[in-house]
Amino acid sequence: MTDGATPRIDAHATWFPGDAGDGAVYHAASVETLLSLMEAEGIDRTVLSPAVSRAASYHQFRAATAALGEIVATHRDRFLGSLTVAPAYADRVFADLANDGVRQTYSSLRISPDRDRFALDDADAVGPVLTHAAALGWPVVVESSFRPPNQPLRLLPLARAWPDVTFVLTHLGYRLSTDAIQTALLCPNVMLETSENWDDIIGTAVRRVSAARVMCGSNFPFSAPGFERLKVSASPWLSAAEKDQVLGGTAARVFGLSV
Repeated sequence: MTDGATPRIDAHATWFPGDAGDGAVYHAASVETLLSLMEAEGIDRTVLSPAVSRAASYHQFRAATAALGEIVATHRDRFLGSLTVAPAYADRVFADLANDGVRQTYSSLRISPDRDRFALDDADAVGPVLTHAAALGWPVVVESSFRPPNQPLRLLPLARAWPDVTFVLTHLGYRLSTDAIQTALLCPNVMLETSENWDDIIGTAVRRVSAARVMCGSNFPFSAPGFERLKVSASPWLSAAEKDQVLGGTAARVFGLSV
């Protein structure tokens, strides 16, 4: 990144520790592979969160958090840590991490309703996570999709009840992009992340919500950073200034980087 230029940020990627699953996609998700792709695509920073298996134990959450924390600490100039946490373990995670430098290695939270078996509009379940997010001033990255627990409109009551917390809806809600856009229109504290959605849908989101609230992510390792960024950089629906925001400006502001 040159002086004065907007940083190029991948706003959504996942790192898989060895016990998070198996198969080629997991083995392809190494830190070295991601760093190589970032270098090739001119990506300055990546928002990276640890993967954990379905119904993971507290020990698995804690181990994944510590392992990614070490990776982020080693590559502070490349990664922004996003702390994956299940609502059931939120209080324990933050109590245990209080003396582990969590504020130095992480700068956001990530929740996955379908994976961790809660619904986005379950205030009792999600409340402890948002309490910690508000206290830290961290945005909350929300896995959104067509699956019932993850559906974008289910975020509405929480976003309205927690106006000081910034939420990032991933994937533009996949096939429920209209609902994701509507949620953002109704709640100014909701941002939209673009990975694995269509370039024309990204253009619609920017037109209706504004580029200042849309950010490009890759969903690495399930999609390729270069492919996802091409949907923005080559878009006929976006101006140069809008592309600049979506490719890095919005994420830099939301995740606390100076621009």
